[in-house]
Amino acid sequence: MASDLRFHLVPAFGRMTGELQHRAQPEVNYIDVPNLAGGSGCGSLVNSGNPIRYFKSQCFTVPNPITVHGNLGSNTLIGPGFLNFDFSVFKNNYIKRVSNTFNLQFRTEFFNVLNRANFAAC
Repeated sequence: MASDLRFHLVPAFGRMTGELQHRAQPEVNYIDVPNLAGGSGCGSLVNSGNPIRYFKSQCFTVPNPITVHGNLGSNTLIGPGFLNFDFSVFKNNYIKRVSNTFNLQFRTEFFNVLNRANFAAC
């Protein structure tokens, strides 16, 4: 049995910044843009380590009357990013007894090697 002595390494890396969370819809008659309340703890509008309450709700208020658009700027909030690293190792084994082109491939694959949680957009 003849074999190729080389191992092939195939990394796959994916990275994406967070998506913008505000998409204005002026034709809708209900509130879709809140007011920015400000205050203590509102320097950053997100809790980056908390996927359940990603946005700090205490930093936003409902406009009065409710049909008015709030003062929060367009594209102010950015959702969580995405980072993924997959890895594959394989070895080709050409078996000449069967034919000159017969190949038996041994492969192992590792997914999310960095063990990072990737949450969907809010």
